[in-house]
Amino acid sequence: MNKIAGAILLDDRPYHGAHDWDDPKLDSFWLQYGHDKELVWSKNLVNFLIEVAKSNHDSIRDKIFSVNNNYHYSLHQTDQTFKKESWE
Repeated sequence: MNKIAGAILLDDRPYHGAHDWDDPKLDSFWLQYGHDKELVWSKNLVNFLIEVAKSNHDSIRDKIFSVNNNYHYSLHQTDQTFKKESWE
């Protein structure tokens, strides 16, 4: 993975670098796909990301948090609380 400033990583698992993508200093954000059952492709994820893209804030993190103030989605969990599946 190539972590860059102002980028969002969509990934369902916190390990293999996804959790480290959430970096306030670099202004990158890890959005854990499916952690909040409403933030999936078939529900609200696309509209949420469109709102983030249209936000007037400068940093990607500020955009995400500002938009999420209207929804209160759970954006990701910590890797310490994540339960691996038996197949992983």
